[in-house]
Amino acid sequence: MSVPAVLVNMLWCVPGGVGGSEEYLVRQLLGLAEQPPPNWHPTVVAARGLAAAHPELIAVADVVEPSFDSSSRLRRMVGEATWLRQHSGEATLVHHGGGTAPMRAHLPYVLTIHDLQFRTYPQYFSRHKRAYLSAVVAPSVRRATVVAVPSEYVRESVVRAYDVSPDRVMVGPHGIEPTLAAEVTPAADLRRRYRLGEGPIIVYPAVTHPHKRHDFLLQMMREHWTDPALRLVLTGGEGQAEATVAACADSRVLRVGRVPPADRNGL
Repeated sequence: MSVPAVLVNMLWCVPGGVGGSEEYLVRQLLGLAEQPPPNWHPTVVAARGLAAAHPELIAVADVVEPSFDSSSRLRRMVGEATWLRQHSGEATLVHHGGGTAPMRAHLPYVLTIHDLQFRTYPQYFSRHKRAYLSAVVAPSVRRATVVAVPSEYVRESVVRAYDVSPDRVMVGPHGIEPTLAAEVTPAADLRRRYRLGEGPIIVYPAVTHPHKRHDFLLQMMREHWTDPALRLVLTGGEGQAEATVAACADSRVLRVGRVPPADRNGL
């Protein structure tokens, strides 16, 4: 039995710039390689630098990076309409993992929608980005053979928002790496490396976007969680509310950014 040629579009996935969806899609690809035969080995067209950030992908997929930089949305859209279309001609199925598909996307395709934040929290998006997402998400959903989502809540949101048949929207929960409990930095090393002291620790792993409500945690530290030994450890990439976190003068709040997987697991 021949294995269908699957192409996964991750041109949108700028390493360190898209939050948890980066880890979600990488985990899905690693999990695909663990499935029983047929032995899936997709081609991943990836934003520049993604393979270097996740070298484990090289063993489970053919990773192809373009000459253009995906950090520019306009440049990426042009690349998807031209370069990606040329590379997807031989594919039996294409997976667009970033919530949108190009207007002239190769068919059939699967579309992953991680959330509908631009509809739920429109105040956190610029007028231009809201207009862009409003224009492209709906037709992307309509043309998709299957829409994949990470939770039942997102599934219901997509069905309601775009009047799509529930049979076409399927939940694929966030996976957990088998190394989560195996690759763990010892607690003593973490306390020393991040200057955590000997007291209790609260860890919040989230990009600093406004809807993640880092400001609420900072308020709690200021007004209620006053134990001098307590440490609030904020991991994750920089978002639109980074300045709010950076302005915090409380030495008990530790903004450590993205950390190695073993440190993340240990924390």
